[in-house]
Amino acid sequence: MAFHILLLFVYILLVNDANARTIIRPKQLQNLKFSWDNCGPATDPIKIVSLSIGPDPIRLPGNVAISTSINITKPFPADIEAKVDMEKKVAGIYIKVPCEHDVGSCSYSICTNSTKVYPEFFKGYNGAKTCPSIPPATYSVSNLITDVKKSIPSIADGAFRITINFNSNHAGHLACLHLSINLKS
Repeated sequence: MAFHILLLFVYILLVNDANARTIIRPKQLQNLKFSWDNCGPATDPIKIVSLSIGPDPIRLPGNVAISTSINITKPFPADIEAKVDMEKKVAGIYIKVPCEHDVGSCSYSICTNSTKVYPEFFKGYNGAKTCPSIPPATYSVSNLITDVKKSIPSIADGAFRITINFNSNHAGHLACLHLSINLKS
C-alpha cells in the first residue's frame, strides 16, 4: 500500500512535468529505519536509485514525506500492473496479508486506478484510461509531503515486508522492489 502511494505520486508528478528532472527542490530528510532494495534482474528498465519515506513508523492518518530517484531506461509503458505481496510480522514471523478493499496482497492497474482516484492530475489527457508516456531519464522527487487522510485499524499497526513486481503486457517485467516498513495508527 505504501509503495503504491509512492509510485502513484511519483508518476503523477512525472506526468504533470515530464520535462523536469528534479521536481521539488530538496530539504534533507533524516535517515529512516525502513529499508528497501531492487529485487529484479539487472535488465529491468526501471530501477529505484534512492528512496526515503518518513516518519518511521509512518503514522496514519498524517503527513508522509517521500524522497526518491528513479532511473527509467526504456519508454514507460501505459499498461503497468503492480503485483503486491504484503506480509505482517506477528509473534516474530511474517504472515501474508490478504487483499481486502484494495489493501494488502493485491494487484493494481497503476494507470487505470490512478485516473479514477486522482482525476484532477489527468484532466489534460482527455479522459484517457491509461497514463501518458514518460521518456527514459532519471527522475527525482525530494521531500514531497503528502497528507494521508485515511486511518488504519489498530490491528494494522506493526512491521510489514512488501514485495512489488511491476509488469506490462507490452514491455514484460519492469521492476521489483522489496520494502520493510512500519505503520502506526
